[in-house]
Amino acid sequence: MKPIVTATLLMVLSLTIAACSRNHREGPIDPDWIEEPGLRPDDPEKFDFTPELSNDALRFTSNDLSLRYDDGGIIFSRSTSGNVTVEIVELATGHSISFSSESRWNEGPLKASSLKINGSEIKIIDASIEHINEKSAWIYIHAPKNHIVLVIDR
Repeated sequence: MKPIVTATLLMVLSLTIAACSRNHREGPIDPDWIEEPGLRPDDPEKFDFTPELSNDALRFTSNDLSLRYDDGGIIFSRSTSGNVTVEIVELATGHSISFSSESRWNEGPLKASSLKINGSEIKIIDASIEHINEKSAWIYIHAPKNHIVLVIDR
């Protein structure tokens, strides 16, 4: 081969090797990043509602706010028209909750749900009535990074 062609090939090869070596990960591989085939980690967004069913105290519980009827000074009201509508106001602080859905008061998913906390609309991933009996209804509201429990009287 001619010296110019050989020098050009060597230069291209060395540039390619240098560029590729800069894209490799530095340091050892973290074993937590490696998944076993066929296994998936538990859904971090999964929420076990079962413990909530053992407590029938009227309440609204989220990551940022907890309002319980038995604490006093909190008014809970719900619609009697058939559609799910709940209003909660804490008299001392003015904290307010407004939750509504086009669905009826039946166990299962709630359609077109809306949640406002202190007047600000909260994005909802899904909502459902988890359990209902003659006394109370347990509502689960799933918002991004937030699992909200609402227990209201019937």
